[in-house]
Amino acid sequence: MGRAYSQDVRDRVLAEIDEGTPVYEAAELYRVSVSFIYKLQARRLATGHTAPCAIRGRPPRKLAGHIEALRGYVNDHNDATLHEMQEWLRGRGVRVSIGALWNTLAREQFRYKKNGSRRRTGA
Repeated sequence: MGRAYSQDVRDRVLAEIDEGTPVYEAAELYRVSVSFIYKLQARRLATGHTAPCAIRGRPPRKLAGHIEALRGYVNDHNDATLHEMQEWLRGRGVRVSIGALWNTLAREQFRYKKNGSRRRTGA
């Protein structure tokens, strides 16, 4: 993702447009896109501000605050299926998909095997 233009560039572009310079010429002069200028003008008209919006980033993971509780559940119920873990989490008020649960277990490197005592069959 690109960085926001500085407030100085924003002010100079708008000053140029306000003086009567066509948008396409101002875009070429300041090396910005035409759509940026139109969006900047619309923002100034709607809100009166020209500062860039805060960059939001990715939302936190659903299970971020439940890792230790999940670790305890897996240690206590090492034969639990993903569906059982999902139901347990639902009881705690967390709705999460099987895929998200699987990815969390893998990312946190949970050592979990449904049937750890059973041996593999020889082929």
